[in-house]
Amino acid sequence: MAASKFKILEDVLRHYKIRSAKEQFEINTKIDVPNLLVDDIDFVLKYITYRISSESTCESIIYPILKEAWKPYLETFTLWSHRAIEMDDESTAYPDYVVSKNSDMGPLYFENPFVAVVEAKREDFIFGWAQCCSEMVSLQKLNTDKDAPIFGIVSTGDNWQFAKLEHDVFTRYTNQCSVSNLDDLFNTLSSVFEYCKRHFDK
Repeated sequence: MAASKFKILEDVLRHYKIRSAKEQFEINTKIDVPNLLVDDIDFVLKYITYRISSESTCESIIYPILKEAWKPYLETFTLWSHRAIEMDDESTAYPDYVVSKNSDMGPLYFENPFVAVVEAKREDFIFGWAQCCSEMVSLQKLNTDKDAPIFGIVSTGDNWQFAKLEHDVFTRYTNQCSVSNLDDLFNTLSSVFEYCKRHFDK
């Protein structure tokens, strides 16, 4: 079933027989937000009408923050932007951003994905999570490491929510982040990368 056919998260969970859970996400990194990012986000919040479109929200807010959190891990992971992901059943996943483990075959090869990021269009988290969870299921099927966690992030640019799919359990994290608290948001994203790096370093 295509991601667009799912309207609410429950539809995805029921379709794929995935159990649901809730818990608090543990932040395990403390990194100072780069000053350039702080200045850039401050500028965007003051002067850019980024809510005018999904593309503007992604380019102005989501991608700059995601990219800076990824930079310390670029030797381990690749950050992809708007990459169509072809599935074996001829369906296609379209996360706004996806993070995968670096391939031994080079930077053009996509393998072992573990993070999907979806922009909540029209600030609709209900549909956003239905879409994101569906993308997470697709990434899990593609991942050759079946024990690897698949993280999902849904963001309006201003507000960010997080979840994890591990085997057949989808866990929504109760703590949410806001761009108005950039330190908390940045360290939550960094903790997602650190969590996955520790898994791959086992």
